Amino acid sequence: MKILALALAAAFCCGVALSQKRPKPPDVEVVECKALRNDGKILIDGRARASATKALRGLIVYFDLLNPENGVVGTQNVVLEEDRLEPEQERAWHSETSDHVRAVRYRIRATDRDKRELRVANDGPFPIEDGPAPLE
Repeated sequence: MKILALALAAAFCCGVALSQKRPKPPDVEVVECKALRNDGKILIDGRARASATKALRGLIVYFDLLNPENGVVGTQNVVLEEDRLEPEQERAWHSETSDHVRAVRYRIRATDRDKRELRVANDGPFPIEDGPAPLE
């Protein structure tokens, strides 16, 4: 009888713990992105969608450039929306930064206009591809 009571109590505790640890849905989803190294610059293009249930108060996207050991060697940001971004709306970006020789991939973060961190789905890391050689 004691074993049955202990088993029921353990199952109840596990069920409560699992239901409380449900992750929150993302605020922003990266729909597509691509980075290209060309002519001494890194060009980053892509699109993001507001996936939150409420409107976002602005949207700023950050690109953390990573070295082979996953250390951040540089960060670039771009303001996609200054006011409100309604759920399911998309914004595109075209950004460029100087080439960081050790940067081989990048990760994406986002904040609202008040610098509150947003949860990002499909945030990388993504590779930085080599572009065509310059014409000589």
